[in-house]
Amino acid sequence: AAAAAEAAYAADQYAADRAQQAAEAAAREEPVVLTPEGCSMLPMMKQLLVAFQSGGTAAAAAQMRLVDIRFANFKAALGAAEPRDDEMEGEEAEENASRAG
Repeated sequence: AAAAAEAAYAADQYAADRAQQAAEAAAREEPVVLTPEGCSMLPMMKQLLVAFQSGGTAAAAAQMRLVDIRFANFKAALGAAEPRDDEMEGEEAEENASRAG
């Protein structure tokens, strides 16, 4: 009976790990909407709170990994949206030329 219980626990743990991996993969692929509402961390923090309340520390840790992934996605999207230094120099040169002309 103990071996059956251990096997069932291992199967449940394996399924939970696979589900977490799938959730993390999906989070990496989520589109990022660069609007104040789209970049809000509030919905993610609410999900983290619900995970902690319903599943304790382990569920909160799993949800926090998703928050980390989504935050990294936001950070990357914001970095990609910023003008590069060479673009900024070009715009400044154009402004200076228009002022001088």
